[in-house]
Amino acid sequence: MRRLLVCLGLVFAPLASNAPNAPNAPNAPNAPNAPNAPNAPNAPNALPPTLRAYLKGAGFTERDYQLLETGHPAARIIDTPEHDQLGVVAVIRVNAPPSRFAAAYHDIVTFESGKGVLAMGLISTPPAASDFASLVLPSSDIDDLKDCRSGDCSINLSSTAIARLRASGINWSGPDVQTTARGFVQQMLATYVAAYQRLGNSALVVYHDVTPPMPIGPRTPQLFADATLLSGLPPIASYFTRYRQEPLADGVEEFFYWQVVTFGMKPVTRVNHVLMTPLMVDDRQGFLLVSRMIYASHYFRDGLEVRYIVPADRSTAPRASYLLCISRSHSESLTGFKGFLIGGTVRRRVRDSMTRYAADVRQTIETGR
Repeated sequence: MRRLLVCLGLVFAPLASNAPNAPNAPNAPNAPNAPNAPNAPNAPNALPPTLRAYLKGAGFTERDYQLLETGHPAARIIDTPEHDQLGVVAVIRVNAPPSRFAAAYHDIVTFESGKGVLAMGLISTPPAASDFASLVLPSSDIDDLKDCRSGDCSINLSSTAIARLRASGINWSGPDVQTTARGFVQQMLATYVAAYQRLGNSALVVYHDVTPPMPIGPRTPQLFADATLLSGLPPIASYFTRYRQEPLADGVEEFFYWQVVTFGMKPVTRVNHVLMTPLMVDDRQGFLLVSRMIYASHYFRDGLEVRYIVPADRSTAPRASYLLCISRSHSESLTGFKGFLIGGTVRRRVRDSMTRYAADVRQTIETGR
């Protein structure tokens, strides 16, 4: 997730007025079938039929399949039903078995750390104050918190958080403002995640930094739309959309983590809820990782990233895998007059950034760097 955010950082920087006007990506439902795609279904190391069918629906062409055969990533914009939703799918062939991906994701802090990550940590169940001890507060967030009012705030916050902030008595001109403001954010995040873990989706944040308020809970099902075309996801989607109303399935691992990452004009503090499970796709044993963003301080309201890691063949010791990433998010940068002006360019840049992200993950998994 960190690598994806770093890659997407340029998307929300000021866009050049002479940016090329590339054609819009085709809508998924009307995408043509890829003629004579290079790896036929029965060929060694062929794309699993389920993945191939999904990519066909997403508008992948013969050229995209050729890129995959030569070790390059391919990505497409996903047609979404909401004007403020970003959707992108990317795929790449990686010379590593699924087990190597699983090992990397089990140590998510190490895997996601690096350039562009200002701080990161796992969150306990229930959260402990020490979980957020290394959290850093960007100076721009201090300015945003200082001027924050309900309905008029430059940082994403709930009404409860805004009320507590206004009553906190923080001395914004004092020498310890960094410490006290950081302590407020640490406590806010710990309290929020604790409520979410205990109460489920009813505790999901309702953002009051804008008017009218924006709840993220009711919009969760839209993020899972279309991704359910692949096997294995429906039970995961049900768990997220009915969180705390049904038990976690056997064999599914669950964890939470937070990050502060460089992104666009301002760093983003975000909290992710992650599920990881073994997954059989077309008689090939791989695994599935689903990451749901339940809080972001800037740019995004919520988000979902689905990663499928599927062996390139049916052997018991595969030496290569396909990584399929489906990313969806609701973004405030796609609404209003700004969205009218730059929405198409933003989506195309997200697609290009996802392509770079897939290549970055491939290098990391293959080389360990």
